[in-house]
Amino acid sequence: MMSKLNWFSGGKERSDQALALITEILRELDTDQNSQALQKALANYQNELRKEERPVPFILSQMNVEISNILNKKAISLSTTQAKKLKQLLTLSYIRYGY
Repeated sequence: MMSKLNWFSGGKERSDQALALITEILRELDTDQNSQALQKALANYQNELRKEERPVPFILSQMNVEISNILNKKAISLSTTQAKKLKQLLTLSYIRYGY
């Protein structure tokens, strides 16, 4: 179980959790031939997060858009566990800016 992030958590914490979730999701999708596009996208973003060349919130936001498009276009069906982990991954980009 991933630890809960605070709304003010920085990019490093978000990146660490994203990498852990991506690894878990890829492990579960490994035998699923129908989800190769999703696996490829997740692997690409995993590499991008490891490189640390761009801001983490930007990477996560871009990843959300691409994953959503892949799931819709390819009509990929996920197990309950996979869907829950993917939802956790997608929510890592939710940053509230309080004033």
